[in-house]
Amino acid sequence: MNFTIHPKRVARFLLNLGFILAFMSLIGQVVRYFLNLPVPSKISSRIIYLLNIDQEYNIPTFYSATLLLICAALLFFIGFIEKDRRRNDSFYWTSLSFIFIYLTIDELFEFHEAVNEIILQNVTLTSAKGPWEVLGLFLVAIFALFYARFFYKMPQKIKSLCFLAAVLFLIGSTVIEILGVHFFPSIYHQNLFVSEVITTIEEMLEIAGTCTFIYALLLYASSLIDSLHLKFASQSLKRISKESVRI
Repeated sequence: MNFTIHPKRVARFLLNLGFILAFMSLIGQVVRYFLNLPVPSKISSRIIYLLNIDQEYNIPTFYSATLLLICAALLFFIGFIEKDRRRNDSFYWTSLSFIFIYLTIDELFEFHEAVNEIILQNVTLTSAKGPWEVLGLFLVAIFALFYARFFYKMPQKIKSLCFLAAVLFLIGSTVIEILGVHFFPSIYHQNLFVSEVITTIEEMLEIAGTCTFIYALLLYASSLIDSLHLKFASQSLKRISKESVRI
């Protein structure tokens, strides 16, 4: 049995699913801020929470974590192939897979929030919000320097897709947050509908970046092997039963 993977279709499906989740989240916020539904408040609040893209331990969170885990699996798969072919780049692919495993865990359990609290308790800042984002940009700069040569050696199309993915993800995860915290504190992360819209845009940029990266990884993986397929060897039940009788 052959199982063919189409990189563009997979990426498009995942991205469309992200848009659907974002749209449902916005509908929930419209209900929360503007409508009074004739249903028990606990039920409506629970549904809104489960769909809210700005909350944790709900459907959008597990979806985002799944995307990151897919990236980790693809990176490890590529690293395995590169190592089997005795290429020096295998270390970079494999190390990236472990970075994405950490990002998956962080998406689920918010380790960066704990780091944020530690920084706030021990460092004097001009703003009481967003120290993790500044630290994050610093870590990204170090990451870029370490992987610069590896990135430069990539095929041009893969390189362009990875660059686009990184830009989308960083704008959503870091840049908008820094701008919001320092220039629009009266709106950003406040109990306002416009703040929910901004957060939804942030999360969608992260999802778009991750889906673009998945597309790039699938394209690169397909260039390493002729086709992606799974084959299952099987024997007839009749033959198996005869062999068992002989035993």
